[in-house]
Amino acid sequence: MASSRSGSDSDFEFPFELDDTKPVKHRTSNPTCRSAGPDPNVDPDADIIMGGAQEGASASEHVEGASPDGNMEDIGLHRAYVSASPDGSTAKTLIYLPDMFGPDWRDHQLLADTYAKGGFHVVMPDILERDYMPKEFFDVIEPNAELRDQMTVQEKTENRRKMFNNMGRMFYRHRVYISKPRVDSFIETLRKDPEIGKVGIVGTCWGGYHAILQARPGTGISAIAALQPSFTKLQDWAAISVPTYVTFGTGDTIVPASKSVEVSLRDPEPTDGLISPDLLALSANEIAEALDKRDDVEIKVRIFENQIHGFTYRGDWSTEDESKAMDECAQDVIAWFNEHLS
Repeated sequence: MASSRSGSDSDFEFPFELDDTKPVKHRTSNPTCRSAGPDPNVDPDADIIMGGAQEGASASEHVEGASPDGNMEDIGLHRAYVSASPDGSTAKTLIYLPDMFGPDWRDHQLLADTYAKGGFHVVMPDILERDYMPKEFFDVIEPNAELRDQMTVQEKTENRRKMFNNMGRMFYRHRVYISKPRVDSFIETLRKDPEIGKVGIVGTCWGGYHAILQARPGTGISAIAALQPSFTKLQDWAAISVPTYVTFGTGDTIVPASKSVEVSLRDPEPTDGLISPDLLALSANEIAEALDKRDDVEIKVRIFENQIHGFTYRGDWSTEDESKAMDECAQDVIAWFNEHLS
């Protein structure tokens, strides 16, 4: 079903309430891709990518042992991490929008380098203007399996409290009315450079949400990849008009596989009363179902089995399968943009 929507700022709504947050529960296992079949968590008719897209730089090896290749530069009004393509060309430019942990996080910079090695001029702007979540807070939002298994019920409850007290304020400070104009401004600055060719956006979590908001006419964006995009609404997905790659993990507690899975992942002992009945995010199943109705734009959805939120760039694996999932997703993204920015 084709849909359209104006791109003016007044069309966007603050996508969550301040008391909506996500506690931490997840599993880790084999990062296989879901196939079309009678699975209760994923729409069986969704367009699912099977397998890695191409050979390329290993994201996990780069994150594990390397130092960033790029540098922080000023582009217009924004700081940005810039990682050059192997031949120095800007004909295929990729904007990487990270999550609330910002572009100074080493893991984000190293993933940007991986994309650059795949043939892109990569720029990662500081849309948050140095107002980041501390990286240690990721162990509160979504700890890896090893940490999670060591936590008591009381510690998990305390994590929920911390999330209420911190994330709501953070999201409010950078609500869409404030953050989207910054993204718009950055894209406009890039487009003024005559050396810049086609432009795509890859975003993760909050950055994935902003990638979706740019996947429409008049933005100058040729294609997007949204990695575990958070806080989206159905009207956001209905408005996309450029080739879109989307990935999720079934162990994600922020963008869960389904509403029923979300409840079981988030709060197996719901006695503290901290979980809002109005769950924050659309589930992966709801998103895939909505996207399956679109036949007017190229859309690919891949769901990684048992992968947690942030698996596409985090280097704190507790199993080898987690690093494998990171590598396969990076290969998919590189292949997607090599196809659509060429």
